[in-house]
Amino acid sequence: MTKELNRRLFLSSGATASVAALAFRMGFGLSESGPAQERQSARGKAWTLALEEYAKRGCNYCDRMVDKNGLPYFDVFWTDPAEAAHDWPDFGDVMSRQFQAVVMARHMTGEVATIEPVWRQKILSLIDAETGLLTRPETSYSRKVADDGDQALTLYALVTAYVDSPDRDLRNVIVKMTDGLLARAPVEARCPRHADGLQRAGGIYPRQYV
Repeated sequence: MTKELNRRLFLSSGATASVAALAFRMGFGLSESGPAQERQSARGKAWTLALEEYAKRGCNYCDRMVDKNGLPYFDVFWTDPAEAAHDWPDFGDVMSRQFQAVVMARHMTGEVATIEPVWRQKILSLIDAETGLLTRPETSYSRKVADDGDQALTLYALVTAYVDSPDRDLRNVIVKMTDGLLARAPVEARCPRHADGLQRAGGIYPRQYV
């Protein structure tokens, strides 16, 4: 991955703006509170913020906060001792987000989270071969469903993995998922300006638009 592409992937995170603002404030000795003279005197001090260290700690969390099969936990309770429990977002929500995170963190830190290949395999195993959509399994805490939110997060994660390391099989999965989403979307939502033409064509985008 080029440095420019890596930069764009990192900047795609919604939290980046907050981190950048924090870094800016720390660099200039600014804070949200405190007398103006204290902020002024702090301007001469040097501050550093090593995001790589935070990313490494995040990878440690990802590697450890999973069950024996590698499935992450959505619920973590601040009890004594602390407890973690599974919930319906564990499949297409939490696992997809964190899979994408460890891929991006690898570029920041040079370290590979041991859970990365496990999550990749588990995500792919949840994708229905017929529809191309990630489907949560039926469990005591989730029902069998192909949720739209899960598809969005999983698709974003898989595209990140593909950009990181292009793979024909992964590309086919991504295209199949995209086709599955287009097939279930209302015609108007796909392309309002060409809704009539799409209806005449059976409601499916021509391949050149995919």
